[in-house]
Amino acid sequence: MHYSTKKQEAYLNKFYQNGLLKDWLAYFSVYVWEELQFSAKQRNEISKVDERELTNKLIRELARIINEEKIHLPIRLFHSKNEKTNGSDIEIIYAFEENKNVIFPCQAKRLYVDKSQKNISKAKYSAFWHKTNNVHEKFQIKALLDYAYSLCAYPLYLLYNYSEEESINSLYHEKELLGSTLISAQYIAEQYFNEHFEENLTFGHLHPPAKPLHSITEVKEQDMNSFWGNDKKELPVKFYTDAEILKQTGWVEMNPPADSPPQRFVKSVSINEFMNNSVVINPRIFAPRFRIFITKEPIYLRKRNFNL
Repeated sequence: MHYSTKKQEAYLNKFYQNGLLKDWLAYFSVYVWEELQFSAKQRNEISKVDERELTNKLIRELARIINEEKIHLPIRLFHSKNEKTNGSDIEIIYAFEENKNVIFPCQAKRLYVDKSQKNISKAKYSAFWHKTNNVHEKFQIKALLDYAYSLCAYPLYLLYNYSEEESINSLYHEKELLGSTLISAQYIAEQYFNEHFEENLTFGHLHPPAKPLHSITEVKEQDMNSFWGNDKKELPVKFYTDAEILKQTGWVEMNPPADSPPQRFVKSVSINEFMNNSVVINPRIFAPRFRIFITKEPIYLRKRNFNL
């Protein structure tokens, strides 16, 4: 039996009434906030939750909605064929207009509230400054930025949060919407990644300018470099056509639109098989496991299979 609170139910009901993706993303943010709140209050061996688990929740629930076809989301969902992916790394592709798409690589970081139960305001995000463990060792944030630069994409951090700071009520009309937030990785690098290295960052360091996850549906093309933090350096972002996105190799799509071109090899698999492809828990490189393509229009009819 699925457990949900009144606040979660309120956003779910709104989603089922209106069918708007932003309402489901708001529900997910409330879910994360309350999961980490539980983790902050209980013994951490019982309540601990990590980035991979929360990201899996995000993807799995979207997959269920797509599979049921009761609500027609503007979503195409993919997982990587790469056997060495990071389970908490994703890409979001957002369509500003038809054939005008931007790639947002997102690396997930949770606030370690379970390690700061006596004073939640001191809880830290971890590993922003960790080095990768591959042959060409580099800082993890640099790996994310380099990946984004190589695609002319806009790099983001997907933050999982819970806070008890008094100032939080002035940040957003419902603090629980800050359970899952987005912030510019370029902004973090410019503000904190220097020769002195800021100590591990707290919720207060990044909120504001971080905004709730559903803000991905509200960003304007002209505001991109200031929306999730004022970037000093304007990134050269490429607008991809639908065809350019869909011809990129290495991705498997779940239940593609019915009018998408037939593939040479088609195989039906379950949601569990979609979710449980090989995964490296913490390779400390940016290797996205999932891709969420937010299209301009809802998809009303889908194939009952996966394209390989």
